[in-house]
Amino acid sequence: MFKLLEYGDVFVIFKGGSGTVSEFGTAWVLAKLYFGHHKPIILYGRFWAEILDVFRKNMNIDSTEMSVFEICSTKDEVLSAIDRFENKISQRDHSEDGDGSMDSAFKV
Repeated sequence: MFKLLEYGDVFVIFKGGSGTVSEFGTAWVLAKLYFGHHKPIILYGRFWAEILDVFRKNMNIDSTEMSVFEICSTKDEVLSAIDRFENKISQRDHSEDGDGSMDSAFKV
């Protein structure tokens, strides 16, 4: 899982089981910790809105945490979301490692 988080450029999360919830949770907390330099998270399917509503109602979740992902239900929405994230990223000033590669918020 951690290599997927490290090497992935964008995370599109589909309906799954407890492993999917675990992977989403890990990506979500890392995105909050590295907010502004995080990798895009896209939740595929409208059912995610209901799940996140339960989180919002029953847990201490702030607006920053809710802004690190988008919910999409079509491939066109996914592509548009990726474009929006890329536009945000291109406007940021990313520093480079000593080896010339981009810093990764998801290195573990």
